Amino acid sequence: MLASLNNFEFTKPNFNEFYNILCDMEDYHTSWVDEDYAEEIAELKMKQYYNKKKKDAYQSKLQNKEYLKHRELDLRRKLLHRIGKYELEEGEIFE
Repeated sequence: MLASLNNFEFTKPNFNEFYNILCDMEDYHTSWVDEDYAEEIAELKMKQYYNKKKKDAYQSKLQNKEYLKHRELDLRRKLLHRIGKYELEEGEIFE
């Protein structure tokens, strides 16, 4: 809640109360981050970071599996071609 001088009685000056209200107002205006909100945002960003990291690792693993699968098929075709049981398709070359 924002502190204000609206409810302060200027006819009965109480310096401590006046000073406390001014300090509360200054604290409110100078503190631009609420700690609970900052913690929530930090947790959310950490979750997003770990989810992205996990997703990237999973995609990398899938790409590696796909590469290995194609590499294995290429090696099988190359071996079968060497022993004469596989005919090269048009435009296909082995290194």
